[in-house]
Amino acid sequence: LHCAAHETIERINDSKDFAIFPRGKILFHSGNEAKGFFFIKSGLVRSFVQLSKGKEQTLRLNGPGDCIGFRDCISESVYHHSAVSVEDT
Repeated sequence: LHCAAHETIERINDSKDFAIFPRGKILFHSGNEAKGFFFIKSGLVRSFVQLSKGKEQTLRLNGPGDCIGFRDCISESVYHHSAVSVEDT
């Protein structure tokens, strides 16, 4: 967010919300419209893609201080991966 324009930061601040996700809760699915992004205050979130035959490939583990879904959101695109809470987040 350091390189974001002042107007972008204002738009983010005006529409931010807070939520708690219990372990195993999906934050978003790949292919869904990217309506927002998540800043992780506590907990752990796994980013992954679905492979053939139902397998999943972990892309990254995101923890406190990380943002997830930001690029997809600002590009007004769809999410290109899914995210699930690994622990209460």
